[in-house]
Amino acid sequence: MTAIAFRAIKTPANIFDKSAKSILDKVDARVSDFASGELTDDFNETQKTFKDKFAVQTQDKSSRSQVNHEAFIAEPIYFFLSGGTAVRYATMSPDWRSKTQPGRLGAGPGRGRVLYVNKRKPRPGIKARKFDEQIVQKEKKPFERAVEEAIAAGVKVVF
Repeated sequence: MTAIAFRAIKTPANIFDKSAKSILDKVDARVSDFASGELTDDFNETQKTFKDKFAVQTQDKSSRSQVNHEAFIAEPIYFFLSGGTAVRYATMSPDWRSKTQPGRLGAGPGRGRVLYVNKRKPRPGIKARKFDEQIVQKEKKPFERAVEEAIAAGVKVVF
C-alpha cells in the first residue's frame, strides 16, 4: 500500500474550547479538501494512461489532538511500482517501454507486452518510482500554505 499522510496541527488535549474548535474545524475541512483534491489528483496523474486505473482512497484519521487525512492506493501492483521490487519474474517483449519512470509523476503511453512469467527465471527488479515521496515533495509548500490560510480563516471567525 502506498500512502501519504499530512498532519496539519497537533494541539494539547485541553485546548478544545469554542474558539480553538472553530479554528481546528477550518483546518480539518481544508486538510480534507487537500487530501481529496490535490493528493488524489497527484495519485491519478501517476496512472493517467493505465487501462485499468486503481481507486484513490481518502481517509480521515483525525483524533482529538491532531488533524490527519490520508490519500492512498491500496493495490499490490501499484505498491510494486512505487516501492520497486528486488526481482521480476515476467519476461517482457523486446519493444517493452514502461508507462512510468523513476523520478516522474506522470505516466506515458508505454509499449510492449508480457511474454511469459517463469518463477525459475528471475529478472532484474522494478526500479522504485517513489510516487509517494515525489507527491510529498511537490505538495509540501502548497499544503503548508493551505493550512496557514485555514488557520487565518478560523481566526477571522473567532475574532
